[in-house]
Amino acid sequence: MFALLMGLLIISLPANAQKRKNKKKGKKEKVKTATDDNKNNVKLQAQLFEGLTAKIKGNIEGAIAAFKACLTIDPQNDAAMYELAKIYFEQPDKQQALAYAKTAAAIDAKNKWYQFLYAEVLAMNLDFDEAAKVYEKLIDQNADDYEYYFDLAYMYIQAGKFENAIKTYDKLEGKIGVVEDICIQKQKLYIQLGELERAAGEIRKLVKMYPEEVRYYLLLIELYEANGKDEKAQEVTAELKKVAPNNPYVNLRMADIYDTRGELQKADEERTKAFKHPELPLEIKARRIARYTENFNLAGTLMENKKKVLDLAAVMVKTHEKESMSHLMHGDLLYKLEEKPDALAAYQKAISLKKNQYDVWANIMHLNLELTDYEELIKSCDEAMSFFPNQAEPYYYKGLAYSQQNKHEKAIKPLKRGAMISGDNDLLAAQIHSQLGNSYNSIKQYENSDKSFEKCLKLTPNNATVMNNYSYYLSLRGDNLERAEELAKKANMIEPANAAYQDTYAWVLYVRNKFEDAKIWIEKSLSNGGDQSGVIVEHHGDVLFQLNQVDQAVKAWENAKLLGGGSAQLDQKIKNRSLPK
Repeated sequence: MFALLMGLLIISLPANAQKRKNKKKGKKEKVKTATDDNKNNVKLQAQLFEGLTAKIKGNIEGAIAAFKACLTIDPQNDAAMYELAKIYFEQPDKQQALAYAKTAAAIDAKNKWYQFLYAEVLAMNLDFDEAAKVYEKLIDQNADDYEYYFDLAYMYIQAGKFENAIKTYDKLEGKIGVVEDICIQKQKLYIQLGELERAAGEIRKLVKMYPEEVRYYLLLIELYEANGKDEKAQEVTAELKKVAPNNPYVNLRMADIYDTRGELQKADEERTKAFKHPELPLEIKARRIARYTENFNLAGTLMENKKKVLDLAAVMVKTHEKESMSHLMHGDLLYKLEEKPDALAAYQKAISLKKNQYDVWANIMHLNLELTDYEELIKSCDEAMSFFPNQAEPYYYKGLAYSQQNKHEKAIKPLKRGAMISGDNDLLAAQIHSQLGNSYNSIKQYENSDKSFEKCLKLTPNNATVMNNYSYYLSLRGDNLERAEELAKKANMIEPANAAYQDTYAWVLYVRNKFEDAKIWIEKSLSNGGDQSGVIVEHHGDVLFQLNQVDQAVKAWENAKLLGGGSAQLDQKIKNRSLPK
């Protein structure tokens, strides 16, 4: 490192030394001046070295101090000015950078690094016209340094001088030939100038030079379409069709054109050709399918389009039969179109090709649950666990499947395991504890049930469903009724028009012998749809009986029987016109 720094210093110092002009004086005075100059050179060299070292070490303040000390020794030292300009450019300090860069560039007008930095500082100060002038000089001095042409064109563009930028690109093109980057830049500039045909001409040059490159035809088509020149876009598409009749991108392009023209059968044929092509990426096919399904109305007139898209997806699956992703995308489409059994089959095929895809397992488990196939759900959970033993969700689904089969003792073990490994997924943990609360309650392990519900509510304090269920269980047992009332009341505050929650609150009040309040809440429940539930209507009868409105109570019990779903004591209540003792 030391050798490199010394090299930099040795290069810079002679140039500065040559700028000094000694006046003719006596012999004695000449010796004194030479000695002083030598001392100054040594000091200058030391300060430059100190500044460069400090800069390399990241001590920017120290570097600035050292370089400014150089200027105290030699106010015209361009090397120190250049280094200061670079530091201030990076900070950025626009004014300081400009002052030092400008002076360094003026002292040594042929140093391309000084000139380049000066141009960049001018650009940072938004003086693009002056920056362009500096780049013009750089090109005059370094005609074969092609980067300067790009920089000059950029400055012209920023200055709004598009024609000058185009001329600069033309000069560069004359030196290096037709290049895609230059043609594309010129095309954009011609668009800015409103010269569509000249813009198209730049892409045409690429087409002429590379007649089998599909991408350039597509660029030209997009250019014409974006500017409302549909006929020209179709002409270029026809050219492209001749050049690459079996190119899947061309097929898709043709499909779009036929769609626009209303030639739907031809559009379908072109799309099918594209989807049969194995080299068209699955991602493109998926995006196309998603586009075609955006506005589906399954109950309306677009059912024919649904069939077309499903046929297209079937082609995709056949083309990529051994790729799991194709079946996964097919499953997503089928699920979106509410073809759930077929979606499940597609996901199962996807997982058979690639087992370690947790998201696919999650889809399979979810669909098993939706289709109420609990035995299959348990099998899916077991297989998912074998690949992902630390994922909590399969344990939750397995416990849920057992509980739906009223096998609550079997449900508890996977649910407990799921709770242990749920980590920071509070929502899932809350769902698991809620289900544990239900299962423990069903097997009359009430203490564990209450603990599980409390854990759930700690994780999700505003979970109205859990509040309602927990409250109802407490009321049925006659345990901790104050807590039951508190929970039922809060559930109704969160969801104020829920008939089931209103019924629960009414029942808790009933159990606490608050019959007048219970009547208010049970009637709210009836007005919100509870009049269609045999259970709620029967509860209404019970409340009325406790208020000595026996005839109305019997009538409510009779209505509950007609609705169905009432308690085992309902017939006895009607027969005896009273509550069982």
